[in-house]
Amino acid sequence: MSHIGRKEEVSWNKVAQYIVPILVLIGASIGLFYATGNGDIIDGLIADFDTSLIIDPFGGGGNAPHWPENGNGLRVTIINALSPDWHSTLDLAVTDWNSGQPDAIEITKEMGTHTKDCDAPDGKVMVCNGDYGASQWRGVNESMLNPRGNMVSSTARLNEYYLFNMEEGAFQYTMCHELGHALGLAHSDEIFDNPDLGNCMDYTNNLNANKHPDNSNYQTLYEIYGAISSDRRHRQLRRNDDLRSRSRRMERDSHLPTIAEDSIVDTITAPDKYPQVYVQRLRKKDPSNKDSHPKKDDSIEVDDVDIDVADTTVPDHIRSKKKEAIQKLFQRIRETHGNDDHNETPIGHTHKDGWKLVHRKYFGEKHETELGEGYKVQVQFFLVH
Repeated sequence: MSHIGRKEEVSWNKVAQYIVPILVLIGASIGLFYATGNGDIIDGLIADFDTSLIIDPFGGGGNAPHWPENGNGLRVTIINALSPDWHSTLDLAVTDWNSGQPDAIEITKEMGTHTKDCDAPDGKVMVCNGDYGASQWRGVNESMLNPRGNMVSSTARLNEYYLFNMEEGAFQYTMCHELGHALGLAHSDEIFDNPDLGNCMDYTNNLNANKHPDNSNYQTLYEIYGAISSDRRHRQLRRNDDLRSRSRRMERDSHLPTIAEDSIVDTITAPDKYPQVYVQRLRKKDPSNKDSHPKKDDSIEVDDVDIDVADTTVPDHIRSKKKEAIQKLFQRIRETHGNDDHNETPIGHTHKDGWKLVHRKYFGEKHETELGEGYKVQVQFFLVH
């Protein structure tokens, strides 16, 4: 045995004798490039390397746009432009997001008119549903950004063409997911093959177990916006109890199953025309560091100071340009998603239609385009394969 161990030791020593000089040679060569003024060659090689498959820029909060913040929490109105059979799903999702600890969010619902082509007005979120056909996405969120980079409005669409034949929990998971983006959250994680985090901002094929927010989502919102006052918190909890009671009553007459606080079953019998869709589970990671919390200014009476999410009025011609740009992007995704040219488009590439590919994962893409006068619109697709 000692003889075998000695042979292995000698073998590794020999390997090290080759590896160390090679590494020294590589380091010296790189240094020589920079010393002779040719460092841009190395920089170009690094820039061309596509790290999108190994780095998760959205992980743990990431670079998602958010609403204006002043440390006193976020108060925002969500317009319900859904068909009646979706109302209870929205009710539960709003109650979930309103019930966070730490408490950073206060959502007020406003009843709108059902339309599949919704467009949120300034300072509000709008949610709608419909059969958008083979769009290549089951959910999509678009965010209008002002010249300071803050969200001005947010629109979420839910595509029944795919959702009708997805796994158990798909309706509630997707609703919760798109509302999370509308509140300013990025994905919890997107990399393949780790255990579930157990929240709706985390990609997973176990939808029924991940269809609600969790403490890490609430914590991230708190770190962005600060805390809602305790008085508002008590009033909101009373409203949440009323919402849950109404949701249960509505479910009795809905095609969706009864909503329970700890579980929901939303498998729906779908027409034959709807395809079967499955979502591959992506890697999960621990929630972000919770030691850093925004500090609330105790000298300010929070109830008397509301963050003005509608502090920007978007010009009509900018809104018109946004609608036209969105239509072009949706059409291109429908026609090209999945082909070689689309899949090989590098991160950062700007297409002829003006849309820049900001981020890509297997089940998600983020695109952005300039609208003029400092305004931008970002679109996040929840893709199908």
